[in-house]
Amino acid sequence: MQQAMHPTVVLSDPPPVPPVPPVPPVPPVPPDADIVQAFPQFEILQLIGAGGMGRVYQVRQPHLEPGAALKILPKEMAADPSLPPDAAFDRQWALTLLNRALDSLEAQFAAEGKAEVFRILKPWLTGEPAEPQATAAAALGLSVTAVKVAIHRLRQRFREQLRAELAATLDSAAMVEEEMGHLFAALSHAG
Repeated sequence: MQQAMHPTVVLSDPPPVPPVPPVPPVPPVPPDADIVQAFPQFEILQLIGAGGMGRVYQVRQPHLEPGAALKILPKEMAADPSLPPDAAFDRQWALTLLNRALDSLEAQFAAEGKAEVFRILKPWLTGEPAEPQATAAAALGLSVTAVKVAIHRLRQRFREQLRAELAATLDSAAMVEEEMGHLFAALSHAG
């Protein structure tokens, strides 16, 4: 008769993990003198971030707590002086919302492994000069008809993402359609 063999597992303490060296602090970036002059009511503490949509500074007003953030838009995104301030604000809000929806959609395509599809079809969303659909079809290995369907579906997904981004800013989902109307009215002032 054969006996069953039972393996013996010997556990030992894992080797010690070497300590992670501390990350040196990032030196503060002094704000531009023109920003300090333009916003004397704020004490500008540090640059939080910068990118295509501008620079964001951590600020505080000496007589108020807590701190706040100040976003400085690039000059090319500055308000049109011919627009009243509320229309300029609405236009900038609408453009920001469109960019957020576009960025989210691009991230979704990347997560699906379709970043190249998004890159090729994106001009049909943004109004940038696009190559002929036949060229896009060849690059994607699709027929021209399939590219037209893909563009149609991309636009549908973009509308859905835009509605989702807008809904996230509202207290009531019932207000989405009304706010979509405001969004497109604001964009009609975008020049």
